[in-house]
Amino acid sequence: MTEFVTGMAKGESGEEAALKAVKQAKENLNDQNINFSVVFSSTEYNYHEVLETVERETGNSKIIGCTTAGEFTEKGPQMGSVAVGLVSGDDIKFFSGVGDGLGQDALTALKKAAENLPEQVDGFPYKSVLNLHDGLAGKGTQVTWNTIETVGQDAKVAGGSAGDDLQLQETCVFKGNECFTNSVALGMLATKDPVVLTVDHGHEPISPPITVTKSDGSTVYEFDDRPAFDVWKEQIRGNAEENLGINVDHIEPGSDELSNLMTRYGIGIQSSEGFKVRWPGLTSETDGPLQFACDLPEGSVIRIMASPKDKQIEAARRAARNAVEKMGDREVAGALVFECIVRATILDDKFRESVKAISEEINAPLLGFESYGEVCIERGEMSGFHNTTTVVMLLPK
Repeated sequence: MTEFVTGMAKGESGEEAALKAVKQAKENLNDQNINFSVVFSSTEYNYHEVLETVERETGNSKIIGCTTAGEFTEKGPQMGSVAVGLVSGDDIKFFSGVGDGLGQDALTALKKAAENLPEQVDGFPYKSVLNLHDGLAGKGTQVTWNTIETVGQDAKVAGGSAGDDLQLQETCVFKGNECFTNSVALGMLATKDPVVLTVDHGHEPISPPITVTKSDGSTVYEFDDRPAFDVWKEQIRGNAEENLGINVDHIEPGSDELSNLMTRYGIGIQSSEGFKVRWPGLTSETDGPLQFACDLPEGSVIRIMASPKDKQIEAARRAARNAVEKMGDREVAGALVFECIVRATILDDKFRESVKAISEEINAPLLGFESYGEVCIERGEMSGFHNTTTVVMLLPK
């Protein structure tokens, strides 16, 4: 049987916050032989203090995690905290690795991270992988494809892009008691029963089809042979004025209004399962290209997207409900949830309602963080990087 418990706390130091969070989690843990720990930390703390404290207080358990743009458990969301999930039991075998140089060569970084991950584990036929990576490397799509290429088509993959409390300066991933920039951390769960993954978003198109006519990786220069920013601005003008009271013709570079608009009006790429949303939130200028967290190739046909708050909450509940339905008659030990910072920004004080909706559907402990991009790949798929989504990973009891 697998046990999953969570804790979340603030403190005057990384050690104090981590100590409180671990003690809170262990109060609900029957099997104190902790298999591995997942750690999500605000940038307010010294990461080494956080990780060394979690390692010490969990009996030197294996650790994987990252920095965030907000943390939450089944009790609700917080900013500026340390959140932990502790996993015990004999039904999961855990392995981890980290690879650096992600921004320069995603495949090489993934291969390095996967060096110590076994292809299979006797008696544990199901394989799933946690992918936590630098949220500012602009390699979301590549790191997702390369994970499958590296760990195999039979794996399910979930995770997210590390955050830095929206400072957009530096993000870190964790393995053991160390933190790494420009890197990807992988955690492989070999299980006796399969985990369940779901993903959903609450965005709808507000523009006609638009073609990417000039781009370079995650930088988009032109839509329909015109400056990308100008086209984006034209398409959101009426919606922004009506719903946000913002005149898009008067926004200043680097302003809060620009950040707000970039967060609320993403790009949708049509797929067989609906729209995949892409976040232009790395854009800071009003007369240049749009900067995304992943590649947007030339020739892509996109729509400008928007979402009211109620749609965002509905999408989160739907992702959780679908996950529970996919679990069938099996009991849920707990959940890892990866929520885009865009959704949290759109919802503002109603983000708590979104977390509550997930918790109500799952009815088990959950640990999550607000990310700069989300990963969700079922077996056999080759595309799974998302923005502005809720990704739910359920662990069977």
